[in-house]
Amino acid sequence: MLFCMLCFVCPVLRAGGMMPDSLLTVDHVYNVTFTDPDLGHRILREMRSRKMYTPYELNLAEGDLYVNNYKYQQAMVYYRRILNSDSVRLNRKNRLGLYHRMVTCFDGIHDEDGKERCARLLLKEAEAEKDAPMQSVALFAIGKSLRYQGDTARAYDYMQRAIHAMEASDYAYKFDNLRYEYNTLFLFLLNEHRYEEALAVLGKLEKIVDASGDGKEIAGLASKERKTLYANKAVVLQCLGREDEAERCYRLWENTAKEYTNDDYLILPYLFAKGRYDEVIRKFHAQETELRRQGDTVNYHMRTALRYQGKAYMEKGDYEMAASYYRRLAEITKLLKEEEQQSLAIELATIYEVNEKDAIIEWQGVQLQRHEVTFYSVIALLVSLGIIVGIDMYNRRIIFRKNKVLVKQIEKNESLEAFGQEPLEAGGVQESASPDECALFGKLEALMRREKLYRNSKLTRDDIVARLYTNKNALINALQKYAGSGFTDYVNALRLDDAVELMKACPEMTIEHVAEQVGFGSVVSLYRQFKYRYGLTPAEFRKALDEESGQPEEIAQQS
Repeated sequence: MLFCMLCFVCPVLRAGGMMPDSLLTVDHVYNVTFTDPDLGHRILREMRSRKMYTPYELNLAEGDLYVNNYKYQQAMVYYRRILNSDSVRLNRKNRLGLYHRMVTCFDGIHDEDGKERCARLLLKEAEAEKDAPMQSVALFAIGKSLRYQGDTARAYDYMQRAIHAMEASDYAYKFDNLRYEYNTLFLFLLNEHRYEEALAVLGKLEKIVDASGDGKEIAGLASKERKTLYANKAVVLQCLGREDEAERCYRLWENTAKEYTNDDYLILPYLFAKGRYDEVIRKFHAQETELRRQGDTVNYHMRTALRYQGKAYMEKGDYEMAASYYRRLAEITKLLKEEEQQSLAIELATIYEVNEKDAIIEWQGVQLQRHEVTFYSVIALLVSLGIIVGIDMYNRRIIFRKNKVLVKQIEKNESLEAFGQEPLEAGGVQESASPDECALFGKLEALMRREKLYRNSKLTRDDIVARLYTNKNALINALQKYAGSGFTDYVNALRLDDAVELMKACPEMTIEHVAEQVGFGSVVSLYRQFKYRYGLTPAEFRKALDEESGQPEEIAQQS
């Protein structure tokens, strides 16, 4: 009898049926963050339908679930939903926690401007609260931004101050933050070939990983971190010429947490340095075979397996096999891009619809409370003027709704574009694309977005060709295949994206100043390009934003 019940209940749970009450807790969501995030989302949906927690608690947990699985754009949707809630506005502790999470998201999507603005808000609140751990988080984020700006001396000073403050604190999640800070500092030092300092940082990190903590650690995190630690130690010890120690760390890596395969790429610098190309091929061929056995052949794990097998064959000199893997890699990347755009559009549309409904309900409740007393005193006057005002409001709402639809579309497009972090994902690989064209377009994207060269109104194609050490024909081909446009249209598209962000972040800035700031030669050019792309003028777009926004000014700038 018991066996029959289990046979019935288990498939129901897998299929999304009714869940037992014992699973419906926020703590259980955090427990399955790494091991089964889909279950976490199902639990949250069930708790929402039953109204078991406040909207603040549920949105915070949903955002955290996305963050812990590196889906920062989706997480920001849920964090922004509670940004103006009473739970945040009236509680500095909650405000600190939310700013902390938003700093992490901005960092994850490589939005340095947004991260720095949010970090400074966090630092201001933390200093007022005398909250040393949150001051540490803010200082470390500012230090990272300074390093990306090239100010390495000040950057490392900020980061070291942040680490010392966190080490001296009794913060409940102290070890989680120290793991992140040490891992980040290690990668910076490794990339600058400061191997001895990098190894010293790993020594400190190992003590953190070995620490028992206070029992609040997310399930599976310690094993995952230990595997990462061994991989990093093997790489840096190999760079220092300490090959025996590097080999021991590699063996420890092999025997640790075999189920956490998503970060296996961390060991690849060691294997390539040792010339163990067959071992790379073996590891990723096994992963490819397992994915095929599961019938799951179009995903990012398959893409990683194909990429590194192709690279290993290339290093071995087997160019025919390398080309075969790179062709398959290009095909899968194209399919993944298409699937990602479709699923993301549906998901963001659904989330936006829910957000809009919640905002309307909240707005109506607030307005009712504020105007209930005055409503009855002016009702006679409103009746007499109702017909005239009604006609005027009707016309205004038609215009406003049209502009609002366009604003939504612009924001959705921006969200979709923010997911294209890797060069191969930037524009969707065409069948005729070559690895060289892929690499060139990736360099172009990184250069333009990092240094914002498009802000120079006199920027020419020759300037970019010189910076990329390439030729005009190669640049034109890469742009046609990955951006679907010529050089001028590509640069203008970047300027328009920047103009949209500036108008959202700096409502006090004039349109003329925006045009000059993003690199348009004149405000007329900005108006013409903006109208052509979005269907409304910059002034109409800004007006729609002003009428729609209900956020405090300094918070709205982050959004």
